Amino acid sequence: ISPRVNPYKVGDAIVFRHDEADDYIKRIIGVGGDIIKVESGKVYRNGILIEEPYLPSGRETHIIVGDRMIEGQEYTVPTGKYLVFGDNRPESSDSRRFLAIDPEVNVIKGRVLAVMWPMQRARIFDNNAVRPINECGK
Repeated sequence: ISPRVNPYKVGDAIVFRHDEADDYIKRIIGVGGDIIKVESGKVYRNGILIEEPYLPSGRETHIIVGDRMIEGQEYTVPTGKYLVFGDNRPESSDSRRFLAIDPEVNVIKGRVLAVMWPMQRARIFDNNAVRPINECGK
């Protein structure tokens, strides 16, 4: 589905091309014009704490050494771009490290609609589910 026809929104889990070899699955935390801040393990969008029911209880978001985002500093998402975080925050390589993705460069292949593997966890994807999305180690 083209973003022009049906734009992606905050909370959507999307699949996009991160580099020539890898596709990533991440959740949209902010869209163009949003102001995002990570502080004390929490994520704020436009000054309001983001409720993240899809994260396991007690899971926090932190900035680590080497990340491009800075703890407590506001980041404005550029127009037409998306800020994305993985649900598996401690292990995720995401916008904290590489900032906003540009759909013209990081081709968005679409929204996550279903989990197919492993077979015993196959299900229709629920954007509010507590079980984190599989990030294939990315």
